[in-house]
Amino acid sequence: MTGMFGALLVDAQRRRFPLEPFYAISKAALLAFKRIQGIPDDSPVPGTSLEQAYMIWNQTPRGMFEAILASVGVSVSDDYLQRDLITVYQSATMRDSNGEPGEVLYMRYVPPLPFRDIDNDASEEA
Repeated sequence: MTGMFGALLVDAQRRRFPLEPFYAISKAALLAFKRIQGIPDDSPVPGTSLEQAYMIWNQTPRGMFEAILASVGVSVSDDYLQRDLITVYQSATMRDSNGEPGEVLYMRYVPPLPFRDIDNDASEEA
């Protein structure tokens, strides 16, 4: 799903289409996406509906994300959204050599997806 919504965003940017009229995602669909990903219904997600759909699907599923972080003493707010590939958190249970909260590095891999160029597709078929 992340790849599909990412491809639509790239396509809209290449064609300079306004996102909402051409790529509108219903509020009901966005709510369903949040629920599937474990994101609370009332968590704000910025952007157009297509950008929201992409951001929702571009999250580590919430249950897995919270379990991984909890195992090293890190918690995040319910409305937290992952925006970066690498994030450093402060642990509530781990300490560094100076007794300060230990830093926990969370890195997620978002594989690049090749998108076919629409203009090249037409010329290849001719």
